[in-house]
Order: sequence, then structure tokens, then C-alpha cells
Amino acid sequence: MTIRRRIIALAAILSFAALAPDAHAAFVLTFTQSGSDVIATGIGSLDIADLAFSTTGPGGAGFNATAGSLGIGPLGTDDVYLGVAGWQTFGIGTHLANATGGDIVDIAPRKGQLGVPHNYVSGAALSDTATWTGATFASLGLIQGTYVATWGTGPDADTFTLQIGMPEPMTLGVFVLPALVFGLVRARRTMLPVPRLA
Repeated sequence: MTIRRRIIALAAILSFAALAPDAHAAFVLTFTQSGSDVIATGIGSLDIADLAFSTTGPGGAGFNATAGSLGIGPLGTDDVYLGVAGWQTFGIGTHLANATGGDIVDIAPRKGQLGVPHNYVSGAALSDTATWTGATFASLGLIQGTYVATWGTGPDADTFTLQIGMPEPMTLGVFVLPALVFGLVRARRTMLPVPRLA
């Protein structure tokens, strides 16, 4: 393996290690301003082994920031589990999304609830999106910041992170580090002497 590939592989490993400091599952939902729209993108997996099944019911895209609850992904049926603790609110107001996609994931830490796709297998990959067109964080009543919900213990401990707006410098560094390393490798490569052919 070349030095360049080793450095790139190391940067990728460090990035993933920083994002997931332990071997547990985790789900991250990020709200960003994109032009005149607010877009939520969720990715990760959820360990539901330590949660108690409650009910099966409707779920999907929208949020009640005052109550601290949100649902991302298309409207549909999800399984609700109990045992989550975390944020109580992340703003003021209730808004349904204009467009959705991916998997249903709902969370309401104030009620201790987590909703996952019907018949979800613990630890399976999840991804989803929601878009609020012609909106801003202010018009949606969202308070920028990082909010974390937790549940479980030991190997089944897990987190759901809600990031509204720009991440904190440490989190941002996790994404910037690989790009910087890649740039340094490219710069070093261009500075190496070109071998002369005999």
C-alpha cells in the first residue's frame, strides 16, 4: 500500500472514530439552511435492545419544537419504543415538511419515545430526509445547537443527535480533517522530484 493510500485510510479511520467514539450504534439528524429551504438529513442506526416496545402507529415528517418531538421520513407506520431521555425542546412551533424521503424515524425524548420503521431490526442502517421549502431556522422557530438523546446501558447504549445549524468546531473538524490530509498528500506528491528517465 502506498504512503498516500495509508494516510487517506488513516484519515478515514480517525474521522469515523471521532464520529463514533465507541462501538455503539448512533443516529445523527442535521438541519441545514440550503438556499431558501431548510433540509433535515438523518443517517446512522439505532440499537433498540434496551427499549421497551409500546405501540405501532402513524409517524413521519414534521416537528413540534416546543414539545421537543420530531419525525423524519415519509408518513407511514412505525413501531414506538420507550426508554429514551434527552432534550425537552429545541424551539417554538409545529411544522410539517413539504417533501420527505427514506426511512421513518421519530423521537420525543420528553415522552421517552423513539419511533423506528415497522419491524425494524436493531442496528440496521437508516437514512432519511425532509425539506421545508421557503423557510429559515427563524421562521420555523428552531434554536440552533446540538441536542442529544440517550438510552440503554453497556453494549446496547445508544444516542440520537439532533444538530440544528453549523456543528461545533470539534465536530466540524471531524469532517475537515480528511480533506486537509488529502490536500497535504496531493501537495506533497506535486513537490516530489520527477524521476529522470535514462
